[in-house]
Amino acid sequence: MNLKEGALLHNGTYRIERVLGQGGFGITYLAVHVRLNKKVAIKEFFPKAFCDREADTSHVRTASKANSVTVEKLRKKFIKEAEHIAAMDSPYIVKITDVFEENHTAYYIMDYIDGRSLSEIVEKDGPLSESRAVEYITKIGEALTYIHSKRMNHLDVKPANIMVRAKDDTPILIDFGLSKQYDSEGNQTSTTPVGISHGYAPIEQYREGGVKEFSPQTDLYSLAATLYYIVSGTVPPQASILIEDELTFPASFPKNLEASIRKAMSSSRKMRQDNIQSFIFELIKLPKENLKTTHNEDTVLDHKIHNTPLPPYKTAGKNTTEGKRPNNKRKSSSSKSMLFVISSIVIIGVIVGVLFIKFNDNASVNENDNISEIPLNENQDEVSYSNDNAEEEPGSYTASFFSNPKNRSSEPSLNSYIETSSGLKYVILKKGEGRQPSSDDVITVNYEGSLSDGTVFDSSYERGEPAVFPLNAVISGWSEGVQLMHEGGKAVFYIPSDLAYGQQGVSGIIPPNSPLIFEVELIKIN
Repeated sequence: MNLKEGALLHNGTYRIERVLGQGGFGITYLAVHVRLNKKVAIKEFFPKAFCDREADTSHVRTASKANSVTVEKLRKKFIKEAEHIAAMDSPYIVKITDVFEENHTAYYIMDYIDGRSLSEIVEKDGPLSESRAVEYITKIGEALTYIHSKRMNHLDVKPANIMVRAKDDTPILIDFGLSKQYDSEGNQTSTTPVGISHGYAPIEQYREGGVKEFSPQTDLYSLAATLYYIVSGTVPPQASILIEDELTFPASFPKNLEASIRKAMSSSRKMRQDNIQSFIFELIKLPKENLKTTHNEDTVLDHKIHNTPLPPYKTAGKNTTEGKRPNNKRKSSSSKSMLFVISSIVIIGVIVGVLFIKFNDNASVNENDNISEIPLNENQDEVSYSNDNAEEEPGSYTASFFSNPKNRSSEPSLNSYIETSSGLKYVILKKGEGRQPSSDDVITVNYEGSLSDGTVFDSSYERGEPAVFPLNAVISGWSEGVQLMHEGGKAVFYIPSDLAYGQQGVSGIIPPNSPLIFEVELIKIN
């Protein structure tokens, strides 16, 4: 039923080497791009329950006319699936480079991942350390958050569908064969069958119409079940068992992971975390000294848990504003903010007045002695410093710098900040000459995030690799700030708490009502 070794596809462009795997709806082959002499993976649409293959022509045919409508519907979904994945840009999602129709069926071309799946790793080497497992799950969680921002559910997250690339130990999510696309209202755009992977599929996937509406919690269940397996080496119980019986863990399982996994694998979606990010936040807040090894590993791997990314994604119910580029007039974001600003100005005015009267005979104040503002011009990429007596050390953008009204300006300068109508404050470090992103773009950045006391909670610089984010999935202050930049530019943002994580905060990492400071370098718009 498979294509034979040496078979050629797409006018001789690709040569089949061998079968890599087969599921209910397709066959994946290892192949070679003949002209480039490069390995690729090819997925062939082949719903084995409805089709067979002509031995002499390799054509795929429907077993009966009664199934032809179903097969055609599935084939269109297969092609649409390829188009959706090809449009994605995440380091943790398989890349699709081509799609075509041939042999009365359809094919798409993927990057060949030289490595092993998580299921193969655990089967051969045994369960993973907590540190290594959480690192993999965090990165796949980032991939899922990305596809959820595109209104898509994967619906088949499991160890066998996560490949770990050998050359750089990067986990990559594959096999979108069961994925569903949803419209802006959260309703499914197709009614194709739903597959089941026992132990990893939540109870709603067993029910007719159970995933007809978009819900990140469905993939969340599967991600948590995957973590359960790669740490324990045991496939979780089927979802039907967990309706009545509580999820249990092997004695060697890390106790500090149990509550988060048990919650994510609740039978009721309402009882699970709100989204993937919330689950990841619970995992990465764990202190390194609490990490344990499992089974045959004597030491924790050198993957530091505090270096796992805490990207500026939204959390459920927070910061859902996706606005246009802000105008830069200085306004308050609410009546409370206005009262605070007015009160602060009055108090500062009284203090300054008293000090001026007291010390007027002994000193004179010249504001130009303290701060020199140098605006950007058309031929200037970076702002330069011209006064060694500036109150703030150039480049040291602390909470006190952004809270000082004397540092506010309406023009770009390294010694002053601009405040937008929403309350975001920012400093342009480098102008950048490329494109300016919109709220719907996906961008590649380097960044460092810190609390107002200077504590760094995340840094792509420390991890040694840029990050990729959809701007419509991050906190509103971060999205707004990046939209003010150009490719190649660099800036510092002071994000008030109401534009960040607000009263909710991020448990164990970002306290409630915390303003955040981000240094961001916009590398490119994808």
